[in-house]
Amino acid sequence: MKTESLRPDLSPHPEQTTAVVHHFVDGEVVVVLTGDLDCAGVELVENEVRWAVAQADESVTIDCSGVGFVDSSGLRLLVQAESMAACRREHFQLRACRPQLRSLLRIAGLDESMYGTEVDAQPE
Repeated sequence: MKTESLRPDLSPHPEQTTAVVHHFVDGEVVVVLTGDLDCAGVELVENEVRWAVAQADESVTIDCSGVGFVDSSGLRLLVQAESMAACRREHFQLRACRPQLRSLLRIAGLDESMYGTEVDAQPE
């Protein structure tokens, strides 16, 4: 019986998943994610994302332009980051989401009306 992967390649991680955190003077923190947000990828960046949200004074932006694939582990990480920001009364937004992530957020009911999260689409 043949099975097909949702990803075109079969390697566990075609590129290393990373989180680069940028702090700005006005209290904004931008986290630029790259790679796949699957179980293995989330393990690599989870602490950085949580630390970044804890360091923000006013605003947290997660830039997803470099994210290739997101599964439930990645979705959980984004929901937790948004929840942490909300508890700290910080503005939270996702920037440059690819179609797969936008679709996953919509299917899961995690759109801006439910969570107050701005989901900025990446130009196609």
